[in-house]
Amino acid sequence: MLAFGLLVGLVVHAAAVAGFDRWLLLLTVGTFAGTYPLMYFAQEYIPLGWAVLVSAGVALLIIGIRGVTLMGVWLTANGILLPAIAILALTLSATVWPALQGILLTAETLGFFIAAMMLLPRIHFGAAAPPAPAAAPPYHFGAAAPPAPAAAPPYLLQQNQDYLPGK
Repeated sequence: MLAFGLLVGLVVHAAAVAGFDRWLLLLTVGTFAGTYPLMYFAQEYIPLGWAVLVSAGVALLIIGIRGVTLMGVWLTANGILLPAIAILALTLSATVWPALQGILLTAETLGFFIAAMMLLPRIHFGAAAPPAPAAAPPYHFGAAAPPAPAAAPPYLLQQNQDYLPGK
């Protein structure tokens, strides 16, 4: 789940998709994560092969429709659906064939790092800190005195009295 979420975040940032915010990322990763328990419970009612296909198909359809509406067909297919299918296939294969777990998970990790190394240079990072607020113009001797700061409203002063030291 973590690898999929990071990969989707990298794809979205590298492509600078404006409408894909953290809540949509949560929807995408949550839908993907819900595939596995859905497979488990669906196999009680239908054969295992069908449970896997239907559960994965429903989750990928939801993720794909939402992705296409924001990012287009090619970016959704290559940046979100293809990694989701690969991760689902690798994890299910590692579950079915325990002797291959090591090599399959290693292949998945290498694929993730290769994709990350290809996507990271495309991400344009903003400034490290927000710009400093504009400074007040300097006061010149002989000019009119600068205006005094406004006093705090009385209700704020009363609330703050409770927090003063010694009370």
